[in-house]
Amino acid sequence: MSNTLQKTNNKRGEDEPDYLTYLINIFMMPVVFYLLSGKTYRKLVQYQHDHFTYIKEAREEIEKILSARSQQQK
Repeated sequence: MSNTLQKTNNKRGEDEPDYLTYLINIFMMPVVFYLLSGKTYRKLVQYQHDHFTYIKEAREEIEKILSARSQQQK
């Protein structure tokens, strides 16, 4: 069964390159570089960095409060 599926799905020879994939990759590379170099992407990265910094600070504060409460109970 697997040989039949392989033969029907592989209409081209294995040595023939896939030009459509090459074309898509060549088109997408400049688009991706343009998007990554934009101001909007930089703002997104800065927002994410700030967001995770706030989460880290909040976690530290909560750990301080919980450790203080556990020491009071002893």
